[in-house]
Amino acid sequence: AFIPDDYIEDLMERVRIYKQLATGNREAVENIKKQMLDRYGSLPLYATNLFEFYRMKFDAQDMGIKSLKISRSRGYAVIDAQHQKTLQACTEIAKKYPADYVIQSASLHFRSSEATGEEQLLTVGNLLKLLQNTLNNLPANYNQTPNQTPDQIPAQPISQQSAE
Repeated sequence: AFIPDDYIEDLMERVRIYKQLATGNREAVENIKKQMLDRYGSLPLYATNLFEFYRMKFDAQDMGIKSLKISRSRGYAVIDAQHQKTLQACTEIAKKYPADYVIQSASLHFRSSEATGEEQLLTVGNLLKLLQNTLNNLPANYNQTPNQTPDQIPAQPISQQSAE
């Protein structure tokens, strides 16, 4: 996910946009996208992926995820300890899909076999949808075992094959 140099040739302009994206909120990022569309025309795929990345980043933050990291084989979502319901939802996901997810040190770890940026965005998007659905389906009075935090839940290895 990046701004191709054949879309915006001026390096300093691309750097300026990257800085604005890195420090902007959801509204600022959307305004940058509109400005780019107005000034440079339709976005190439890599730039579209860049804005999709930022949308997912803001969605994740709204759900209590501090950061997301993904590589070719695995990824993890660092959960904000202030968001107890998110901690609970991630614990439920790990219990329901133990072959794909595990809670470890207040992070939800997951498998990723995708190689391309688009596939990695899809993996993160699917995780965020699953998290949102799980959050929506938690009972209002849902509670973890008293005094049990996600880092106290025994970590289990993520198997190489999904059970599905």
